[in-house]
Amino acid sequence: MRRDYSQLPVREEVVGVAEQEKLCPCCGLSLESIGCGDDHEQIEIETVVYRRIVKRKRYRRTCSCEGPARTLTAALPPKLLPKSIYGTSIWVHLLIEKFHLQRPTQRTIEQLRLLGFHLAPGTIADGLKRIEPLLTPIYVP
Repeated sequence: MRRDYSQLPVREEVVGVAEQEKLCPCCGLSLESIGCGDDHEQIEIETVVYRRIVKRKRYRRTCSCEGPARTLTAALPPKLLPKSIYGTSIWVHLLIEKFHLQRPTQRTIEQLRLLGFHLAPGTIADGLKRIEPLLTPIYVP
């Protein structure tokens, strides 16, 4: 019995033929499109490392009131490690790889390198030291 994958999002793709193949091999007249044939479904996965650029909106008071600063800038979204360039999703990925899947850090670094993301082992070690206090449950006797 086949598994049901209907819950997965769908990306439709229409595939055509090259321009030179749209000609009759005998007479050279162009072929007429008659729509699409049978659908072919396959399951794919996409893992993407990307740079997230957060553009913070700024606002200026239009009144002449005496008070705090005349401009207001939107706050940055929260991060697991405030001064790190790496977002929460990177640290979650590293934590799952290391502690849930029990993968050696070097293997995870190699996996990320294949995706075009070069991460130093020292960066991971330092980050994990900074994250550890956040993960340790508080023991109350």
